[in-house]
Amino acid sequence: MSALTEPGPTAGAVSLEAHVPGAGWQRLGPLSATGWTEARTAGLRADAVRLTWSGDTPAPNVHALTPWFDDTPRAGLELSRTEGDAQTGGPFTVRARVSSRRPGDVHGPLTVTAPKGFTVHAPRELTAPRGGTALVPLTVDVPKDAASGTYQVTVAFAGQEQRLTLRVFPATGGPDLARGARTTSSGDETDDFPASAATDGDPRTRWSSPPRTTPGSSSPCPARPGWVWSSCTGRTPTPPRTASRSPPTAAPGAPRPPSATARAAGRRCGWTPRTPATSASRATSGRRGSGTRCGVSRRTR
Repeated sequence: MSALTEPGPTAGAVSLEAHVPGAGWQRLGPLSATGWTEARTAGLRADAVRLTWSGDTPAPNVHALTPWFDDTPRAGLELSRTEGDAQTGGPFTVRARVSSRRPGDVHGPLTVTAPKGFTVHAPRELTAPRGGTALVPLTVDVPKDAASGTYQVTVAFAGQEQRLTLRVFPATGGPDLARGARTTSSGDETDDFPASAATDGDPRTRWSSPPRTTPGSSSPCPARPGWVWSSCTGRTPTPPRTASRSPPTAAPGAPRPPSATARAAGRRCGWTPRTPATSASRATSGRRGSGTRCGVSRRTR
């Protein structure tokens, strides 16, 4: 037990006591006139501490009472990281932080257990200082022939244990294997963005595809609010009696988006969007010859 009090000549008249279950209060000793008192109580089991003094003695000015527990690990151990990614053939470094939980420094061996083939660089012994912490670097070298996967490294000191999880994978990077390869595409946005620009190795060039309005792409047909157009999947639509919801309102004077057309299984679905302030939508369908025709029209209320 440590006590930090105001120094003075009357400190010796104040007693430091501990309560032992089944035995009552036991005197550990007087306070020191220096203001720093430390009572050694090896093996003592107590559930409370107190200071006592006589009526003629002025009350002590107490700054702190610090108990030291013998039934806990002697030191604390933490890792700066508990998991990480490591490349085969390369190192991985973490820091171990140790601290003393006793009224004095704690010395002991540092044990690091790694998988077979892994090399660990760490001190064999450590000292955890009282009232502070020590930082120790730990480096794990991953073998070049290590298989990709997850590996566990165990670090132990003074009864404490921590685990480091390493995710090992081959080194990435190196030469561009696609550079200079013959490249084609199903379509280019313009002649300024050809498919060959994707593999020419020039960071100033790029390939860009054209916008598409076919089923399965960003066609306005399946994106129509409130509707899933079966005609865009090649099935004959069933026209509703009334619109399910009103379309979004566009800002006054906004340009009209272009019409979009999608073809599937010989059927045609056309949509020409408009942007009145308030409008309703109606879907119609019908047969013309051997084909099926569907459309959307809007009217202003």
